Amino acid sequence: MPWVKAAIYDVDKVLFDNLDVWVEVIQEGALKSWHGSFSISDVKFIEPGGPFRLVASDGRRGEILISRVSAGSHQNTHVSFVGSGSFA
Repeated sequence: MPWVKAAIYDVDKVLFDNLDVWVEVIQEGALKSWHGSFSISDVKFIEPGGPFRLVASDGRRGEILISRVSAGSHQNTHVSFVGSGSFA
């Protein structure tokens, strides 16, 4: 399940919609964690922190914390995140 279509919310405000988001869920024994990334070409500003809400088109959702934002002058902005809690 690496790629999903998703939206990113700040409380109830949609920040980004129809994104291709890479999500990796890691299971180690009884512990499960998840993280991922997405790229944006939109000029909207996003910075590390959160929490934000990721809502996938298949109905799964979870809280994310933005861990890194890498912006280039002539390329899309790459955003990395870690999940907080479950992604279900």
